[in-house]
Amino acid sequence: MANLNLKSVYKVYPNGTKAVNDFSMDIEDKEFIVFVGPSGCGKSTVLRMIAGLEEISAGELKIDDKVVNDVDCKNRDTAMVFQNYALYPHMTVADNMAFPLKMSKLTKEQKKELSARVDEKYPRLTKSARGSDKYLNRAQIKKEYKAGKKVVLCEEDKREISRRVKEEYPRGLKNFCLKPVHYALVKRDYKANIRDGRDLVRPVSLLNNLLKPFHTAFVRREEIYAQVIKIAEILGLEEYLGKRPGAMSGGQRQRVALGRAMVRNPKVFLLDEPLSNLDAKLRNQMRSEITKLHNRLQTTFVYVTHDQVEAMTMGDRIVVMKSGRIQQTDTPINLYSYPENAFVAGFIGTPSMNFFDAVVEVAGDKASVAFANGKKMKFSSECVKKLERKYLGKAVKMGVRPEDFILDDGGVECAVLNKEMLGSETLLYCDFDTDGATNYESGKFPFIIKVEGICRKESGDNVRVGVNFAKVHFFDKDTEESVNKRFVSYNDVSVKAVNGKLYIGGKAVALPPALAHLDGEYNAIFPTSAFTDGGLEAEVLECEQLKQGWLARLAIGGEKLYALFDCEVGGKISVGLAWHSVAFSHGDKQIPALDTENRIGVRLRKRKLDGAAKKREKRSFDVDVICCGTPLVCPLTVLKRLLGASDRKLFGTDLQLIFSTDAVTSENTFSAEIIKVLDYGVGKYAVCSFAGNEIVLPYNGENGSLNFGIDLIKASVYDHVSAIIIT
Repeated sequence: MANLNLKSVYKVYPNGTKAVNDFSMDIEDKEFIVFVGPSGCGKSTVLRMIAGLEEISAGELKIDDKVVNDVDCKNRDTAMVFQNYALYPHMTVADNMAFPLKMSKLTKEQKKELSARVDEKYPRLTKSARGSDKYLNRAQIKKEYKAGKKVVLCEEDKREISRRVKEEYPRGLKNFCLKPVHYALVKRDYKANIRDGRDLVRPVSLLNNLLKPFHTAFVRREEIYAQVIKIAEILGLEEYLGKRPGAMSGGQRQRVALGRAMVRNPKVFLLDEPLSNLDAKLRNQMRSEITKLHNRLQTTFVYVTHDQVEAMTMGDRIVVMKSGRIQQTDTPINLYSYPENAFVAGFIGTPSMNFFDAVVEVAGDKASVAFANGKKMKFSSECVKKLERKYLGKAVKMGVRPEDFILDDGGVECAVLNKEMLGSETLLYCDFDTDGATNYESGKFPFIIKVEGICRKESGDNVRVGVNFAKVHFFDKDTEESVNKRFVSYNDVSVKAVNGKLYIGGKAVALPPALAHLDGEYNAIFPTSAFTDGGLEAEVLECEQLKQGWLARLAIGGEKLYALFDCEVGGKISVGLAWHSVAFSHGDKQIPALDTENRIGVRLRKRKLDGAAKKREKRSFDVDVICCGTPLVCPLTVLKRLLGASDRKLFGTDLQLIFSTDAVTSENTFSAEIIKVLDYGVGKYAVCSFAGNEIVLPYNGENGSLNFGIDLIKASVYDHVSAIIIT
């Protein structure tokens, strides 16, 4: 069993096509992960890179905490199930399932264990006994044995061998699979004991010495087919072991393909759209079988599909992909309830989400939404408490799932254009245009309503509908990113700066020296993680645990905003702000937050190792990062990341080194000229000039110039030509 870690993985083909773009995620041991997305989104490419069938252009792949970028696919201990089964048509089911074990090589330890089992089953003559009169001359025995191998058997001999096989190995599932081996074993013993019409008498133990290679192969084959039979019993394939794939149904062949992967007992199972060739009924059955199989094996599963039903019903977590990028990774219920963009919202759910152009207005505890056709709906402002403030009064894309519409006599009138009865539910195809709408596909404001049970409304009727606004989603019209996410990443609040103090909701807090010049009214924008301990009184209205931490809704005077904490909070608390992360705006005047991410030009250079170092380090060269003529020696972890990039054009080309203030060290490697010092109270920063760039460094009290170093482990290399970041 194993965990997987993919860090900034790219796949770029020679023609420049970028199939996978900055793919990063952690897969826990025993987790069932599903990659889902439209055709061409890169999901199968990621799976093939994990398996080792595709080379990684850049990034780092770990299996069980071991980097496997350069490890052959046969040595990664993964098993892959393909979409088209890939079974050998001339082999039986048993042979197809046994094939991976037959082809795998045993390690030294496994060979020793196998040899011990052979010696236990077939005792051999020891060295101390070979000189005894009790045993015949070994050379003579060997000569007789070899001569016996040349004996030509007649039909009577063959019938006798068959009789002995049936007698010694009664019919059964295990013996059926091993029948060829049993026949060869009895045949060899039979030929070894006849020569010129007489029996050759020899000690059994000495014969076992001569037959050791054959016995080893026999025991190995016996163990392989024992494993095959065990897996066949799990998958219900016992009665099909003697059949060939051509005589089996699609579902049975799919189970054989699964069995072939299971016999190896791999660390990771990789399944590439294994059910796409099956009919709907069989697909439902196999979904359940694969889920049960995962629960029984307790192994890491990575499953690729374009069918969102498979993804929602099978995965512990789902990765939604589009154009080589991860759109969202979350549990099925969170993907459905809290999509991060319009693509995920429309892709997950059947029928898909309805989208409308709308404008949201809030007045006190009341809110309203106006559609493009002028119709309005009113609701409580609590339903849009997480809607970003800058989108109030602006056109947004509103998303409503079919099941979140309500047939309400007090709602907005719409026309029913079509009706689908599905038994347990009814789908109504509607349009807000009640005058001229006749066709759903060409309607001005079309949408679908899902009604539980049987609905008596018919095509041509007008109905009034309302919306459950607690489950409505809003998206930016241009970027299509969600603007009312479950996790609020930043706040946008109205503030006022007077005499070195900032007033938030009427509560005052002292500004740091770097911002003491502010005066007047502003919009303050800062991340929810910017809250620290301080003297600003706040009341916790609610606190919700998310994967990022505890998200609390605070009331500071008359202003409500969100804060992220490491633990649950409640009641009245005192907070402060990390001022360097706060941005201010007033009309055209913008005061951005301090950008602590720095970029400087660098080049990579290979440095050859001498003979002793080459032997010790097991590589022929090291890599230096050249910055302003000064070389920085790459640590081993950084070196592996750079060498993990298949595009060796990184060497000798202009690149950028990206590092934050956290990656700055106190070493005297470089010297930068100080332009100005910014005092944010809890921390001081120096804006410096270095190599023609402005960079931000932690200020240590020096004047004129500031000496610093860079921790390459915390930095990234960016290739602007291929747009690849190596972290």
